[in-house]
Amino acid sequence: MLSSKKWIVAALNRSRIFEIYPSINGKPNISGIEGRYFEIFMTKLGMDYEIVIPKDNEFGRELAFENWTGIIGMLHRGEADIGVNNLGVYEDRYRTVVISDFHTFLQGHLSVF
Repeated sequence: MLSSKKWIVAALNRSRIFEIYPSINGKPNISGIEGRYFEIFMTKLGMDYEIVIPKDNEFGRELAFENWTGIIGMLHRGEADIGVNNLGVYEDRYRTVVISDFHTFLQGHLSVF
């Protein structure tokens, strides 16, 4: 799904972590520790993006038959290119999506999402 024109980013609006506020220009204002990392990441890549929030407002938990909720579910179903927001790395999530972190990118090594 990774488009060279715009990436779809799944995130949750979490206080001090990844805060999303509307703006008059249509691009959301982002703050919080992961929000700042995210902005640096996207600026370095020069990529346009759209932030989407899971309807169930969950990080992601496995349901029956390898179905997932939340951010992990959106990634698993191809509804988002990147998921951000303090996602815990658990074995079941690791088997479902490719996990990376911004710290690796900021040190000069871009990992695959």
